[in-house]
Amino acid sequence: MESKAIPLPYWYRLLDNWVCVQDNSGLSIPFLVGAKSISTDGVYPNENSIKDLFCSFIAETQPNYCVTLKYCNTIEAYILGLQLRSDVIEPYFKSSYSEIPALALIDNVFGRVQSLDEIVNFLEKEYNSYILSGKYSRQNSAFGVWGSFSDADVNFIKNARS
Repeated sequence: MESKAIPLPYWYRLLDNWVCVQDNSGLSIPFLVGAKSISTDGVYPNENSIKDLFCSFIAETQPNYCVTLKYCNTIEAYILGLQLRSDVIEPYFKSSYSEIPALALIDNVFGRVQSLDEIVNFLEKEYNSYILSGKYSRQNSAFGVWGSFSDADVNFIKNARS
């Protein structure tokens, strides 16, 4: 009997390509949420999209890497990245099925560690208006306004599928 490989979550493919392959810091939360509609051929973001994304980090932990959350001064936004699990230090949130780190908070991004629900609620207040209006990407890179995906963004998302 032939075993089928479990497909990698879309967010992991994007982060792996952006952080590990292209050596960048991370992707914004609106970018990852918006990318789902392209990566999954039409599942559109809603008011629970950030919560769903963070639940996926906890439930679909990848073998060698932990998702990281930090603030990026360059684009003035919270970004998600990947870090080798062996390099992760507290504070972090554990996987839903094991004791391994699934989501690490980098640079004391939220000061005193809060619950994951509090962090998600804060991020929803910060980004849901952009997400629900289709503004997923910082335009003109640093300090730009939020806007829809550029052609380069769409190409990156589609090419990171594999």
